[in-house]
Amino acid sequence: MLHRFSLIASLLFFGVLLALPAHAADDMNLKGWEKDSEYEQLYIPEDREKFYATFMRTVPIEPFPDMAPGTGIIVEDRDTKEEILVHVGPSDFVDKDLSMLRRGDQCKVYGVWNEIDGEWVFLMNKILCENTKLIKVRKTSDGMAWWNLSPEDLAQEQQDNTIDDQ
Repeated sequence: MLHRFSLIASLLFFGVLLALPAHAADDMNLKGWEKDSEYEQLYIPEDREKFYATFMRTVPIEPFPDMAPGTGIIVEDRDTKEEILVHVGPSDFVDKDLSMLRRGDQCKVYGVWNEIDGEWVFLMNKILCENTKLIKVRKTSDGMAWWNLSPEDLAQEQQDNTIDDQ
């Protein structure tokens, strides 16, 4: 009897987990990261490029005053050995995914360069580390940030973007 109860409880628990969206944007603080915000206008998809780097660490960022907390990463460019600040996105949306990265991971970083308050930063589209860890935060076609997508569109993007596609 106890075994049957445990099995049913486990199935219900995992069913609820599967029904939850990967990121519930309604429950997140996205102030300043919205679709038409000053920050989002900095990402110009036609300027997208990539570089090779070594992952160093995550850092808190606040691109503009009064924005919701954001998270960036520091990477070391493999060619120049310079440390580069890469803006990833709002902390509520990206922190869980970034936890898979480890210091020293070898990565390809995709996105666009832009200047904020006199400092050049890289606004991330995606990062592929060790050929096994993919974190994508924007649509490649138009640069739309995933945290601004509807739950249905986000689920489709996540399904369509796998390591095998890279």
